[in-house]
Amino acid sequence: MMPVDVHTSIGGVPYRDVPHPEAGILVRVLAREGVKRAWVGHLPSAFADDPHPFNDALIEALAPHAGVLAPVITVRAERTGWERALAGGLARGAVAVRAYDSGA
Repeated sequence: MMPVDVHTSIGGVPYRDVPHPEAGILVRVLAREGVKRAWVGHLPSAFADDPHPFNDALIEALAPHAGVLAPVITVRAERTGWERALAGGLARGAVAVRAYDSGA
């Protein structure tokens, strides 16, 4: 069975330096560790009031590494348009979704 890392991310966070947050570096780290494929989220999306526009950025960043990196899109169900964001991400190859709420 081919190992798949289902808990990887690219991008940065507002309160901490994330070393090497680029997709190309993640591919090299996975190869070094013998992992053939990864499902990849987008860290800035977790902190955004409206994460839906970040899904396009994630999908575009991973496109050169298709077959190795697969997008995990982000939605906030309390935001208008989350259904379109979900459908659009799935249509563009997302393998999973992370759903966040406002915490209210």
